[in-house]
Amino acid sequence: MALGAGHGVHRYPGKFYQSLTKRLLAFAKAEFELEVLQDGVSVRDHLTQAEKSGRKKDPKYSIPELHPPPPPRVLNYLWGWFCELEQTRDSSGFGLSGIKYREILAWSLLTGRSPTPWEISVIKRLDMARLKIISENSK
Repeated sequence: MALGAGHGVHRYPGKFYQSLTKRLLAFAKAEFELEVLQDGVSVRDHLTQAEKSGRKKDPKYSIPELHPPPPPRVLNYLWGWFCELEQTRDSSGFGLSGIKYREILAWSLLTGRSPTPWEISVIKRLDMARLKIISENSK
């Protein structure tokens, strides 16, 4: 049975969920870094090509950055929610905007989901991580 909002996740989680949140954020940051464009091509594509070339010489050759630890299974639904909400992101002449609370509210009403305050805070932290990586790589 998959866990979702209100199913096994406390409103204000303790150390256990803080640890899971850190793991989710680490996964997300690794994914965001792989999506950065270099010369019009994602880092993921560059590394994938390098890994394929390396495997011609050594079938076990692997580039660790291409294979980050997966997000905690119990928080997969939050990663999915973030990915859905990211599609609502606005853009201005100065780059991408953060996911706004009104977008979360509209998404919640339209999808019938009821995120807890903690789940919203995790989504906002994922959003800040995304924007930070975009900002660092647009200079």
